[in-house]
Amino acid sequence: MWMALGVGICGSLIAGAYVYWVTEHQLVPTLLIAGAAIASFLITLFFVKRKPEPSPLPALQKNNGNATANATGGAGGNASIGDIIVKPEVHIHQPRETGAASAPAPALVDIEAIRDDARRDAIIDFLKKSPANTGYDVRELSEAVNITMPDVRDIMKALEFRGIVWSVEQLDAVGGRAYFLDQLHRPSPAPLDAATPEQKHNINFDNIWYGEKWQGSPLSIFAGQTLPFATAKFENAAIQGMKLGIPRVKARAIYRRADGTSILDIPQAPWIPGQGNQSHAIFAANTPQYVLLFFLEREKLMCRSVESFPTRTAGRKQRVREGRDYELREPIASIEIQLLTETEQLCGVLLYFDPPTAQYPLPQYRGHKELV
Repeated sequence: MWMALGVGICGSLIAGAYVYWVTEHQLVPTLLIAGAAIASFLITLFFVKRKPEPSPLPALQKNNGNATANATGGAGGNASIGDIIVKPEVHIHQPRETGAASAPAPALVDIEAIRDDARRDAIIDFLKKSPANTGYDVRELSEAVNITMPDVRDIMKALEFRGIVWSVEQLDAVGGRAYFLDQLHRPSPAPLDAATPEQKHNINFDNIWYGEKWQGSPLSIFAGQTLPFATAKFENAAIQGMKLGIPRVKARAIYRRADGTSILDIPQAPWIPGQGNQSHAIFAANTPQYVLLFFLEREKLMCRSVESFPTRTAGRKQRVREGRDYELREPIASIEIQLLTETEQLCGVLLYFDPPTAQYPLPQYRGHKELV
């Protein structure tokens, strides 16, 4: 546009110089007019050829100001909004190097840890929903939460170390132990509905059972000998039409003289069969459980106490239970047995014995009395 205007002005001045020369025949004015024409032409060339300074804003070309919107995409394409055409510019921001430490990279996700946490939570949730004082072995937990038995075993060992569960030795259990959720980690029970019958146990004393244990292990100091022993049998009899409570029970044994005074008080008498270090028994319905009362060892009357003590194995603290034997040096007239849970006494019985004889080297049972 500016070029055409300059050329038009220059042509008009040249034409005016020619006409002035033809009509007036004066040289000086004619040269001045011609010089102005040449100057205007040079000025036009100077301004047209000069490169404009780049604008920091996108180039805008406006036509008539219509309000329609049109966007054409793609890399390097222009976007138009109404009649305004925008030529996008790409700016790459390069951060300046400073002495400040860069932000830490996000931590990597440990998939194995997440999976282990999910498995552990599944087992804990199952135990929380199970009846109180109910134990499960590795196979039962594996089937309940669909986890392999080796993984269940490892998880239960870790939970026992943290005090979330505890276990007791059980010969017929897969893995040899039954696991119980600690009461501190069990949710508070909801109030019982008046229409819902409370679960009750039906544990009662049955009889005294005598037997002999053959010591066949070559490592035992009693190898090749038989140890006579006596047990008290208890049973949780099923009640028709009622859901039976299945408690976890320990036995307290108090050995008394004829006048009723105490000779020895054992807080945790062992349950057998087993290795004689089982401190608790699970009273399933119609399943007899036996408390070891006393046994004869080298012609000495002995009883056993299950005791636990702290130890460290492979760098980890844990409690170990073992049976410790005590000699009964005075004649036994009676033994009081108390079956206890963590919160109450379930059953009590006073067993009466006659002194041993040459034919029967152990004290002989002659009757009992139920204790309230």
